[in-house]
Amino acid sequence: MVNIIEARIYPKFMAGAILYHPKPSKIKFKEILILSSTFNKKFTFATILSKVEKSEDSQIYLHVDKNKSGILENEDKIDIIDFKIPIADVVTILVNNTLHVPEGNWGTYVTEQIMNEIYDIGEELTFVYPGTNPIIIESTIKSSLPSAPIKIGKNTKIIVEKKDDEEIIHTKFNSLIEIKERVDSYKELLKAKLFDMISAIKSDDTENITQEFSFDSNAESVIKGIPIIFKDWEKYYDTVEIDENHVNASYDYFLRHKNKIKAFVNLRILSKNNLGSLKVTVYTLEKKPEKLLKQIVKDMEILTFTAKDRLKLINDNCPACGATVNIYEIDENNHTRCDNCDELIDVPPKYRYP
Repeated sequence: MVNIIEARIYPKFMAGAILYHPKPSKIKFKEILILSSTFNKKFTFATILSKVEKSEDSQIYLHVDKNKSGILENEDKIDIIDFKIPIADVVTILVNNTLHVPEGNWGTYVTEQIMNEIYDIGEELTFVYPGTNPIIIESTIKSSLPSAPIKIGKNTKIIVEKKDDEEIIHTKFNSLIEIKERVDSYKELLKAKLFDMISAIKSDDTENITQEFSFDSNAESVIKGIPIIFKDWEKYYDTVEIDENHVNASYDYFLRHKNKIKAFVNLRILSKNNLGSLKVTVYTLEKKPEKLLKQIVKDMEILTFTAKDRLKLINDNCPACGATVNIYEIDENNHTRCDNCDELIDVPPKYRYP
């Protein structure tokens, strides 16, 4: 269940994140998401609580770094949400094209300097590029996987792109619009009681299991059977593309029990000339998902007739050719393209949601 505290914000220069709470012993979490959804103050950011103190006036409010709080001002009402900040797999940054530095993955050149720091799109990231004559690099965050806000980990890939000033400024402007739109996405997830589940998927903090099997029946008949198998589930997302002798489809379903989300399922279907693969991943927060997967696979085997099932570990390989998929670039339709066979692939939930 999501922990939400309604509070007021007090942005101060380099104040850190200090939460004043009537009962500080009740605060068991350290990483938080700040959400403001008033008409002209739609804004969100993540931070780490450095201190929780008891307020003298029995009110709840937060002191936070003004550089993080953006458009929020003193005494603005906010929601403080318990939020495990995901560690980024990939962060793409923009540097000025006049700099004499290479593009590409800079790896530990950057991550060792900013380990465990929290960033959002559009923010500036400053570090030293090593060499005979070290250079102080000022960059702008273009995107991340999973989506920001994110934390930098030791295995985070830092992808550098060189752009001119005009494009960098354009990226910063678009980032502010995206952050504003993200508020509505968060509110939708909270309303559907899916926030905990999606946050856990993004942070690799779920119990999950994947089964993939091939089929040589008509993919469109498989697609028609999906709603029958998941008649007791609620659909949250789907995309279906059917072309001549080619089918590419993806579905997200969730199972609610007594107004609590019990499980989340992602299905990815790819078929060419009636030879297809179907990958099912089941996510749960509390109990192991094997029992649910066993029932789903049983139904799938009936649906796909001559299915040959094979157990596989969770991966991001191309379902068409098995090659490792480049997840650095995802388009607006949540697709990426396989560099090996050029297949258009729907990305997993971890990279799909805000």
